[in-house]
Amino acid sequence: MPMRVLITQRVWLAAALAPLVPSIILLALSLISNPYEGMWVIMLVLPVSYATTLVPGLPLYLLFRGISWDSAIGCIFIGVVCSSTATAFFMRHSIQDALSAGVASAWYPAASLATFAALLGSAAGFTFWKISHPSDT
Repeated sequence: MPMRVLITQRVWLAAALAPLVPSIILLALSLISNPYEGMWVIMLVLPVSYATTLVPGLPLYLLFRGISWDSAIGCIFIGVVCSSTATAFFMRHSIQDALSAGVASAWYPAASLATFAALLGSAAGFTFWKISHPSDT
């Protein structure tokens, strides 16, 4: 019985292209308001997108594929988890301040950024699935 290939060429292609989606979305949003701000955001988002895709995202994808949960929902879930984890890491001081303040309004900036990051992560996860599974609809 032949061994199953762990990472196919389409998965590598998906891992290379899917992290571009959050940057493209942010660039499109920045063109509406101020393009210069968008370029600074892309300089932060692009490396973080690749880091969260390759370090926790690809192993999670292989784990989910191993338990036969290799679907669009699974990839979107992985994108949301990875982007939320990265957001929590970068916002850890704000979260600590919100915990110590004991006021609900202190959570609004962190919660809104986490929600936006989850949407960007879900878009990247869906793109990853669409590239790695072109025959599935």
